[in-house]
Amino acid sequence: MLLPEHNRYPLLYLFLPGVVLALLIPLFWNITIEPPQGTGAAGRSFENTALYQRVYPQFFYSFEQLRLGDMPLWNPNVLTGVPHQAQPNAAIFQPLHLPFFFLPTERALVLHVLLCYFLMAMFFMLFARSLDVSFPAAMLGGIAYAFSGASVTAIMLPEIASTLVWAPLLFFALREYTRNFHTAFAVLAGLSMGMLLLAGGGMVAVLFLLLALYYALVRTFFSRPAFSIGILRRGTGAMLIVILGFGVGAIQWIPTYFWYLSLDAPLETLFHLDIAWRLPQQPREFLYHLLSTGEAYLPNAGYLGTATLLFAPAAFLHRFGRFESIYFGLAIVVMLFLAVFEPFPLNTSKIFPFFMFPIMFSFAILAALGMDRFFDTEQGLRSTFVRLAVGVFFILVILVVLYGDTAIRGRAILLTLFLLPAVFWRQVWTARIFGCLTVLLLFTDLAFSNVALSRHPIQDAPQCYRMDDELIQEARRQALSDRILFNSRAQDISFSPGIAMMQPIRAVNARQIPLSKDQAVFWRYITSVEQEEQGRKRPIPELLLAPSNLAASLLNHLGARALLIGAQTPLGSLPVLRPEGLRLRPVRSLGDWMLYANDAAYARVRWVPGWRAVADTEEAIRVLLSDDFEGSLECTVETEGDAFVNLVRVVSDVPVEQRQNNLSTVSCTIVDESPDRVVIDVEAEVAGVTLLADTYAAGWEATLDGHKTPILKVNGIFRGVATPPGRHLLVFSYRPLPFRIALYITVLSLTIIVVCGFMQLVRKRSG
Repeated sequence: MLLPEHNRYPLLYLFLPGVVLALLIPLFWNITIEPPQGTGAAGRSFENTALYQRVYPQFFYSFEQLRLGDMPLWNPNVLTGVPHQAQPNAAIFQPLHLPFFFLPTERALVLHVLLCYFLMAMFFMLFARSLDVSFPAAMLGGIAYAFSGASVTAIMLPEIASTLVWAPLLFFALREYTRNFHTAFAVLAGLSMGMLLLAGGGMVAVLFLLLALYYALVRTFFSRPAFSIGILRRGTGAMLIVILGFGVGAIQWIPTYFWYLSLDAPLETLFHLDIAWRLPQQPREFLYHLLSTGEAYLPNAGYLGTATLLFAPAAFLHRFGRFESIYFGLAIVVMLFLAVFEPFPLNTSKIFPFFMFPIMFSFAILAALGMDRFFDTEQGLRSTFVRLAVGVFFILVILVVLYGDTAIRGRAILLTLFLLPAVFWRQVWTARIFGCLTVLLLFTDLAFSNVALSRHPIQDAPQCYRMDDELIQEARRQALSDRILFNSRAQDISFSPGIAMMQPIRAVNARQIPLSKDQAVFWRYITSVEQEEQGRKRPIPELLLAPSNLAASLLNHLGARALLIGAQTPLGSLPVLRPEGLRLRPVRSLGDWMLYANDAAYARVRWVPGWRAVADTEEAIRVLLSDDFEGSLECTVETEGDAFVNLVRVVSDVPVEQRQNNLSTVSCTIVDESPDRVVIDVEAEVAGVTLLADTYAAGWEATLDGHKTPILKVNGIFRGVATPPGRHLLVFSYRPLPFRIALYITVLSLTIIVVCGFMQLVRKRSG
């Protein structure tokens, strides 16, 4: 029904659903999170490994640094250092992640989940109410959106969950703005868009933004507001939304954009989901999920609830929501069409899981509109549209009974029994009572259809990370200030490289962190073995050291002074572990794990008198692996840029026979260090190269005795500086230009929002 403006958002009717949701959400959480039973190996293997290996350590590191007063722009603890804030899933500036600043990570994860469930449902209700649907219908849509299988599978990933929170608020603001084109709603839409970008949801956020963009364009230029509004004013408001949205989110998307450019596989990174449970990979599989509660494999990521499925078609018979019905119905059809015909650089199995989230949102909108049409008491059964809605509903019930699984059949029959009185006795009170019963039935349906057999850190963290703390600490003592190689199974928690973000250690490898172009070249050598019969290389996943690898000596240059080898990994199954170029010394064993010290590893910071010019990383690796290369006496240097010109001017190419004579009086040590700053004290009688085996990346600057100096790209992926004779203080500082520019843009955008809000308040009081 079409609602008057003052009756669309009454506080009491918004407060009551909020209270109901606050009571139901903890119940839903307790039902759907069910830890698997088992001890030993079963207890050490986790279904949602991304939550343990990436999310928990990443958020622990981010907010621990913030509590110490440092901005976590750089992470030195994995992969010889990687940009941290630029990774979108870090989402440091997302307001919904504020609990991580105040609470232990495992508790903050739970609070974040509960908060996201609540806000997803409430913001969706606001959008549904802006479409003039009844409160029971809006509530049903909110529950279908917040508690669907897709939402439950993604709720453990804070970046996806936060994206799903802000999407309905953006649509609500756009709907209200295009109703009368008030500036206040344009500002709210811009702020919501900015929050969506700050969530770090990657491709999920992009799809929602595209869906919102077309929605806003059509409504801005083709809607009929209550009073005449010129095209220029409409367009100005739309531009304000876009400018504020991208401006507020600039502090995340600008650094992320430049980070993507540096990656070896940016498209694969953009189209990668860490979700543990299997989302539908094809439209046919999605259609199967719609008619199955997923009893064989919980949770069923494509299940939206029986009521959602049965009410959705009636949306196209709604009297006042026809535009939204057609728009979101077409959105579903278009996404299914795109998935079938694959007009992408990647295949459907990588694309379609991302479509699940806007499809789920669109289905929830259709369900809310359909239920509102079904329960419209202003028209009786004599109305053609009401008869059609009832007829379509019962036809779908018959199809579900014929083709659905046992559980969905029972729920469809029970829902039909609930609705029969409301169909034939069309009174306001019957519509409200049976509408609320329908909402409760949908909640129960989704709760018991989305049970996830998985652990959550609130159940066992941080103890699970300390199960083998004794061996970790011994590895740290062996590595000193250098690095550890974690050769562990993909599902192991205690020995996952991510644990380096939670302890004062450095991992030479990483999981679920994309590689830069140079890092990818390095690890292709380390993780591959030559197959003589086929003449090609076979990659070993998870950045593990391959058995019998002739390029294993590259680990010496990475500073891998300690190796933790799991018995279940390719290396652990070998009778004798002797990788080429490493000098391994067994230190101790614990259970299925063995700790080795690598005496051939080079120090993380050192001074070398000699260098060899190379063109790129590939050539540098070939030189590093050559028989006549001595890493303690020389390094490779790429020839591009001012840094090489400075090197030629400062350091001559020292003959081989003179190199070792220069090492006796050399002193090169790290005297101060933080994630984004390294201070090195170096002293040598002759000129040379001071090498720091940390990642060479844009944003790093160097000063020598207080004067800016160019940074060399040494040994393929590391940083170095040409140092004259004598004693010098070398300082590396990470100050990425994209972040600084983005910070100014975001601050300016937030200032504009505050000013606009203040002006609206003054105007309202004066009026």
